[in-house]
Amino acid sequence: MVGAQAVREAVSGKTDCMVTLVRESNDPYTCGTGLVPLEKAALAEKKLPADYINEAGNFPTERFAEYARPLIGGPLPEYVKLRKVWVSLSEGA
Repeated sequence: MVGAQAVREAVSGKTDCMVTLVRESNDPYTCGTGLVPLEKAALAEKKLPADYINEAGNFPTERFAEYARPLIGGPLPEYVKLRKVWVSLSEGA
C-alpha cells in the first residue's frame, strides 16, 4: 500500500515527502496513507507516549500491546520466567 501510494505521488510530481500509514480504526484495524514532509520525518526521533511504558520504565503496557498487535499480526507471546539451575562443570568438559 505504501509503495503503490509512493509511486502515485511520484508520478504526480510530488517530491520531498514520505508516505506514512495512518490508522483509521482499531476494531477492526484499518489504515490508509498520508504524506509527511521529509524535513519532519528524516533524522527525527519520535518517542513512545509515556502510557505505553510501565512506571518502572522497563516493560510495555497493555495500551502499547493494543497499539502494536495489528502491526505484528497476532497476539504477543507470553513471557516465561526461568528458574535457576546450578550446573557444576567437571574437568575436561
